[in-house]
Amino acid sequence: MGNGGSYSFAAFVVAFICIGGIIKTTGDTRAERQKNLSMESNRQIAGRLHDYTTNDLTDIVMLVEHMRRNVPDEATRRQLDTVRDTAVDALQHTRQVIRTLRAEETPAETSSAEGTSRTASAASARTLRRTVDRCRRTLADMGMDGDVLVFGRPDASMTAEAASLMQGLVRELFGNIGRHGDHARPYMVMISYTGECAVVETTNAIRDAGDGESDTTAGLRSGLAQYRLLVERHGGTWRESCTRRRWTLRVEIPNTLPDAARDARWDRRG
Repeated sequence: MGNGGSYSFAAFVVAFICIGGIIKTTGDTRAERQKNLSMESNRQIAGRLHDYTTNDLTDIVMLVEHMRRNVPDEATRRQLDTVRDTAVDALQHTRQVIRTLRAEETPAETSSAEGTSRTASAASARTLRRTVDRCRRTLADMGMDGDVLVFGRPDASMTAEAASLMQGLVRELFGNIGRHGDHARPYMVMISYTGECAVVETTNAIRDAGDGESDTTAGLRSGLAQYRLLVERHGGTWRESCTRRRWTLRVEIPNTLPDAARDARWDRRG
């Protein structure tokens, strides 16, 4: 009886281990299958973006270039330049999305990315400069004048995610100024870089909405609300104040995603 009990217990332990192994294998297989499905979906999306969106944007750029060569009016040419630059910018970001969707991160690729971080930093600075120039021309065409001050350049440690967030925020910020700013008064935007983060600051007068309605929600009634969530999820800070006639904003975007923010992001995904 004693030996039989020992054998039964041993068999139970072996069975338990086997069942645990099967469950783990099943879970790993399911996770791998889900990963493969997600990668295939990303490849299909990337293919559609490449075959349709990038081609359409390229056509727009070519058509605008053709129109510009046949327009004698300088003011109209400047407006066409804005349309062209907007399409080129959208084309570049679409291609970046395609590369991201098609990427399969490996240690070798990560090492390569670290080795070219300074090149990426310089490219980010050039892209931001083009974005700022285009946005300023757009506001100028709307009759708005202002100053944009840029101090320093992106640190080599700035990730592509942080740089993309920065670019999108700047575009949305200028759009917000155009929609809600007082066109008769100058705006101010300041962009600076520290060793740890990028900083965007702005102050501008808000135009009167009329009929007794103030425009004191200028920073919240637009896509900036979404960017506030993105910045905070990235571990950044967002400070703004708004009175009846003036709106100010200061945003800090870390060069890299802090560990606490990264852990919180994975907790939400889980």
